Amino acid sequence: MPTAALDFVDASTRCMTMQHRIGVRGIWSISMHNAIQYVDDPWHGFLMENHLMGGDEVVFYYRPNQHVWEIILRKEPV
Repeated sequence: MPTAALDFVDASTRCMTMQHRIGVRGIWSISMHNAIQYVDDPWHGFLMENHLMGGDEVVFYYRPNQHVWEIILRKEPV
């Protein structure tokens, strides 16, 4: 996870709520490796499900009033 995101993810938590598209939420698990937090398997599935490849952008926004992360996808023009 980016260092800037750590302010919004409690180090003791093992999951984060993600919102992709209006009304579609999911719980992504977080694990620790060498004292660094990582998003577990849901990330790989998310990439495959949305047909994301090199050059595409995935932007994360944190909504503090809802305690949820919002994901915006930008596909690279072909």
